[in-house]
This record gives sequence, structure tokens and C-alpha cells, in this order.
Amino acid sequence: MAFTLNQQGDELEVTLASFEGGTITTHMRAQIASERTITADHRFDLLYIPGGIGAGAASQDERALELVRAHHREGRGSPRTAPAPVSCTAPASSTALR
Repeated sequence: MAFTLNQQGDELEVTLASFEGGTITTHMRAQIASERTITADHRFDLLYIPGGIGAGAASQDERALELVRAHHREGRGSPRTAPAPVSCTAPASSTALR
């Protein structure tokens, strides 16, 4: 996706976000700073949801479920799983939060 957008003269804007804010600790004990605190009311062009052990907790978190459901209802980019903290991406030329 990044390559394709770059070829079109655009870029991805990636934000590492969480519902609690602060530092995210991965199952491998890596520490990653959250750039933004989000709620289920935020909207993005595309969502990346954590994979691995964190996906189990996210699958039971009503805030995460509602965020994914709302994006699906509105026809936004399909959620993807990835072995990373929750990431929300959008082309830099667009407005990520609605």
C-alpha cells in the first residue's frame, strides 16, 4: 500500500494509538509509546489491530469491537491483523479523524 501511494505522489500517515494512552507493552516486553488516545467514536481510513496474544484481549474489549463494527457499518477499510500495536493509517493528504 505504501509503495502504491508513493507512486501516486501520496504518503501514508500512521498513528500508533490505544484506548488507554501511554506505553504499550508487547508480549515480547517491547515498550512502544502510544501517540494518541482513541475512543470507539474515532474514524480512520484503515485499521490495523494487534495480532498475537494481544488479539485475544482486543477481541473481548467492547471499545475495540465497537470501533471495528462502526468502521464496517460505514464501509471503511477492512480491519487487518498485524503483529503490532493498534495502528490507524490514512493517506497524509486525507483527514484521518472524522
